[in-house]
Amino acid sequence: YFIVVCEAPSAAIEELEHAERRDPLALNVKFAIVEMYLATGRVTEAVATAERMLQLHSTVPGSIAYAGYAYLAAGDIGRADRMLTQLRAMTSDDFWHVFMLQVRIDATTGRLEHARQLLNRVLHKNETDETVSPFVIGTGYRAVGETQQAIDWWKRAVEQHHPHGGQMTIQWRSDPIIGKDPRFLALLKRMGLEGGGKTTAAGQ
Repeated sequence: YFIVVCEAPSAAIEELEHAERRDPLALNVKFAIVEMYLATGRVTEAVATAERMLQLHSTVPGSIAYAGYAYLAAGDIGRADRMLTQLRAMTSDDFWHVFMLQVRIDATTGRLEHARQLLNRVLHKNETDETVSPFVIGTGYRAVGETQQAIDWWKRAVEQHHPHGGQMTIQWRSDPIIGKDPRFLALLKRMGLEGGGKTTAAGQ
């Protein structure tokens, strides 16, 4: 797990790029760089980093997942789908990256009913053993367009000091809807990330 705290996203990216040059095999650094590139709209660079990561770590599920996120952001649904197929073959439908990538693909392609079915299955699993990250559930709600429910679950992630909370701030801080929502902004303030201050970059 890798965390960088800086005054601005550009500074965070600069630190991460420096870390990657020093240790090009560090997988967690590449996860964090892909996250930050996607969050700041540098999609081409996110794809390039994800493809370097695949060359080095093609058997690591997280590498496949982050490549899928990058391809999806680039509008390459076909490649994102192929990453999802590979991910399922390596893990299972219960692996949280499978859910995250699938619902994002569903949201992009308008398959909201399928995304809703997946979300309901995850909610049922959480009711029975409570092992699902609130961050993951919140992302599922965001995929089906239920912003308030998404923020409620992300708030739980913060309250529980869940490690995925940092990813939530990266992925959605620049979102045109969520990034301006008063409840989301209040959550950032609670995390000490209000205004143009610190940005947390995290990868895992």
